[in-house]
Amino acid sequence: MSHAINLEETLAIVKKNRVPESMYCIGGLGKGECVGISDENGQWQTYYSERGARTSVKTYANENDACLAFLKQLELHLKDYGLSRNLLAEAASN
Repeated sequence: MSHAINLEETLAIVKKNRVPESMYCIGGLGKGECVGISDENGQWQTYYSERGARTSVKTYANENDACLAFLKQLELHLKDYGLSRNLLAEAASN
């Protein structure tokens, strides 16, 4: 990857790849089971949102690491539903 990726670029990749909005959430809890990312007072976190709660919460030192982890988790979540997207490869090409 030539530069660090931020949340704006991450969301552009997700939208460009037509990932259903129900599969991810930004800064909150989704309407169902989804992969999430948030900036909690300067600490970046990824998580899985289900049944109104965050599970599998992981904290990252910076936005770039959190965004890459979010894309990886989202790829795996999509695969569980029979959807294939190569989000990390696109992030690496930016």
